Amino acid sequence: MDDIPTWLASLPPGWIEGCPEAIFFEAREAHRSPGRHYHTWDHVLDCVEKLRMLPSEAPRTALLALAFHDAVYVAGRKDNEAQSAALAADVVCEHARLPQAEVDEIQRIVLATQSHVPAPDASATLRTVLDIDMSILGAAPERYEAYAEGVKREYCPAVVSLAQFAAGRVTFLSRLLGAGPIYSTATARALWEAPARDNIAREIARLKASSGPWARWLGWLLRARG
Repeated sequence: MDDIPTWLASLPPGWIEGCPEAIFFEAREAHRSPGRHYHTWDHVLDCVEKLRMLPSEAPRTALLALAFHDAVYVAGRKDNEAQSAALAADVVCEHARLPQAEVDEIQRIVLATQSHVPAPDASATLRTVLDIDMSILGAAPERYEAYAEGVKREYCPAVVSLAQFAAGRVTFLSRLLGAGPIYSTATARALWEAPARDNIAREIARLKASSGPWARWLGWLLRARG
């Protein structure tokens, strides 16, 4: 939905209490930077719809974190989340008077989307947002494939070659499968864990089948370096 006022009016009032429309106009504008194919405003809209499905103790905080978690995105950069967190704080503080503790939590959540591994003392809201951000992994196969293709287009050829992307992607996905549950909330695990594992396994098999010996060797090297 490209109409910000209509979209905001569709949300529960408590989610946007004290948050002027300008916050979300600025968040959407940030998502119009070039080079995006998956990490677009549509991703934010999808995430916010998923917020309706998961229990949240602080939905306004979750909404604002979701609106800004990819606000700064350049494929291959290591500081996207740090810049996005800073932008979130700047925009929210410019247009709203939220408690500083809430602004701090928004920044913590955005920063956590870099690793998607919640700290042991992470809030339930942070865990919910991380699960929502990863919900695409448990989407229907055709939606998952569109997501995977979008990520590939963001990286290839702007950052890496197709062979390098395939090797790195296999390494990343294999680690994801081997690191325990993908989702940290019970609701997300019930909704997405099984289909996510199926989707990831299919993508790994597809990447391995389509990559040549060079990509397979590079993948082995990346795994060996840990």
